[in-house]
Amino acid sequence: MVGVEADPSAYLALHRRFKKQVKRGKIHLLNYAVSDSAGADIEFYIHNVYQGISGTQPRPEPGGITCRNVKTIDWSIYVLHGCPRYMKVDVEGSEGAFLSSMMGAKETPEFVSIEAYKFSPIEILGELGYTRFRLIDQTAPFQLPDQELEGRNVGNYEFTHASGPFGLDVFRNNNWESLPQLATTWKNCTSANAHTWYDCHAWKPSNSVPQ
Repeated sequence: MVGVEADPSAYLALHRRFKKQVKRGKIHLLNYAVSDSAGADIEFYIHNVYQGISGTQPRPEPGGITCRNVKTIDWSIYVLHGCPRYMKVDVEGSEGAFLSSMMGAKETPEFVSIEAYKFSPIEILGELGYTRFRLIDQTAPFQLPDQELEGRNVGNYEFTHASGPFGLDVFRNNNWESLPQLATTWKNCTSANAHTWYDCHAWKPSNSVPQ
């Protein structure tokens, strides 16, 4: 498992939290900001109150920001760490830039989920060959199937601050939409629910799975 965190303080906190897993090589943590190119120096704006809305663009919410200089990384990360089966991209508006760096790559994840504040990054997923989509309300209670298809059953869980199910547990029972269908769903959902946010899950089925 590989995690990328741009905020240096959050990166160190993650190292402390997952110290055992890092030591065992189960988790690899990298201190970069994802972008459309690697090796650049950029300003990263850390919100002093709501760290979760920190990003490469300053947000207008009150509380003040702290600016840090960080290096960028793009999809070439997979050359060093391998291509994951599932990748989540939640980078406060920079999703499209990072996804664009995947164009022409020899390998891409089978499953991807992104924060869907805009529809344009979802269109990039379509250009990358993803054909099945689902929009998930991130403020609604998550529910897992009785028999989970991804890894071991979670059992008792509390998804107050989590992404919820992924992969086949999102797309089971043909519960998916094409890109044109999702465009209509996204427009209806985002216009009717201004006080929530959505993740878009995308699946590029393997050759062994019927399209």
